[in-house]
Amino acid sequence: MLVSGDLLVAVAAVGALLAVVPRWVPLPLAKDLYGIGASVLSIVFSVYFAALAIVISSSDDRFIKWLEEDGIFSDLLWGFKVTLLCLFSALVLALALYAWSGAQIAMDYRAQHRSGVILFAGLLIYSLCATLSTTLAAIKYAQKRSTFLSTAGS
Repeated sequence: MLVSGDLLVAVAAVGALLAVVPRWVPLPLAKDLYGIGASVLSIVFSVYFAALAIVISSSDDRFIKWLEEDGIFSDLLWGFKVTLLCLFSALVLALALYAWSGAQIAMDYRAQHRSGVILFAGLLIYSLCATLSTTLAAIKYAQKRSTFLSTAGS
């Protein structure tokens, strides 16, 4: 599903930021925001990637077939894939904007148009909300596994 709660939260946040962020953002502030975002995203990305590997490797064929009767496993993997791509894109964007801001500071620019900050904030918020959403889906996956093991054992 393309329109989800994650997307709606990110769109609402971008709308709010458009209303409150001044047209020109001081470069030191923008650079700090990108640096903080890159730090958060690098941690979340690495932990999320490890969690994805565990989910994929811990499934047996019977359990996957059981989940696929309702399309649950495909939906779970789709959510993980989209979220992983968003986290990675947000991380790359943060690093690029951080470097760009550093170069602007070196050239004695004082401010940067708000579009970079707002674009990054929107992608960051979407990525973090999607991470929460797919993490909750992974918890449901674990609960389904428990149900499967209890019914398969009887």
